[in-house]
Amino acid sequence: MNISTETQNIISFLQEISENKLRKPSDLAILLEISSNHNGFEELQSLVFTGTSVHYLDSTIRKSSQFSDSMDNLYQELKKSLESFKNLLIGYYEFCDEATKKRFEEVYLENSQGALRNIIDLSHDFSLFKQLQITAKEKKE
Repeated sequence: MNISTETQNIISFLQEISENKLRKPSDLAILLEISSNHNGFEELQSLVFTGTSVHYLDSTIRKSSQFSDSMDNLYQELKKSLESFKNLLIGYYEFCDEATKKRFEEVYLENSQGALRNIIDLSHDFSLFKQLQITAKEKKE
């Protein structure tokens, strides 16, 4: 899939401000490009919101050393958020070329531990994108 200069610039800027901490920059670029080409602002915002949720839930669970009822609730919420994020990715699937479809199937859409880790990595990148949105909004005010 061809990525526009504008999208490449966004990814480069995110890499720079995150000190090269993007985990899935090429896939983030694909999703941003699809959103741009197909007027998918609302879908992108859903991906950003849900991805950020997945990232923060996963981070909270990883930092916790105790299992409790509240942790069980966090696990359940993470499970729901992961499923929502995966469904949002499926919505982008129809706009991908065949090579990208195959890659997304293998990397994100399989029912495997590896696909789960890849979704969490991509959600990390969306949380960085969300931080950029918040920073930009604060600077406007």
